Amino acid sequence: MDDFNIWGTPSKKKKQDNIFGGYLDLGLGPKRGRTKNPIDIGIGFGSAKEKPEYERVPVTAEQKKAVLFRQKDKCAWPNCRVHFHRDGVPPHFDHIKRVDKGGISSISNIQALCPNHHQLKTHKENLKEVEKTRKKAKKKDNGGLFGGGTLFGPPPKRSKNNSFGL
Repeated sequence: MDDFNIWGTPSKKKKQDNIFGGYLDLGLGPKRGRTKNPIDIGIGFGSAKEKPEYERVPVTAEQKKAVLFRQKDKCAWPNCRVHFHRDGVPPHFDHIKRVDKGGISSISNIQALCPNHHQLKTHKENLKEVEKTRKKAKKKDNGGLFGGGTLFGPPPKRSKNNSFGL
C-alpha cells in the first residue's frame, strides 16, 4: 500500500538505506554522486577490469553435426553405451583440451559426451586444479596458526623408538 497525498497521487518517500536514517557509504556500491565503483577500478573479487586470457567461443551447429557424425552419435567416454539419438539423451559438447589451458574451438578439440560423463570429466579437472593449488600452498607452509601444526610452528618431531608415538 502506498501513501497518497491530498490529490490522490502517491506521495514521494525519502529513501533510507540504513537504520540511522541516511546513506551510509562504505564504498560497496553505487550511491548518490558516486562515479567510481570499487569493481570498476579493479579492486576486490571478480573485478570488471580483469579480462580472461582466452575468449570462449560457442560451438556452432556445423561443428556439433560434424562431431556427432565423427562419433557415430555416441558418447566419447570409453565403454559408454549412450546413443544420443536412440536414447533421447542430449549431448554435451566439451573441449578435449580446455580453452583456458590453450585449447581451441575446432572440431578436432571438441567431443560429445553424455551429461553424466561431462560432469564427471569437469569434476576431475577441477579436482586436479584444487590438488595442485593445495600442494603449492603446502610447500609454502611452515606451520603456524593455520598450518596444521601447533600455534607457534610445525608439529614436534616424534621418535620412532617410542611405541606410543610420543
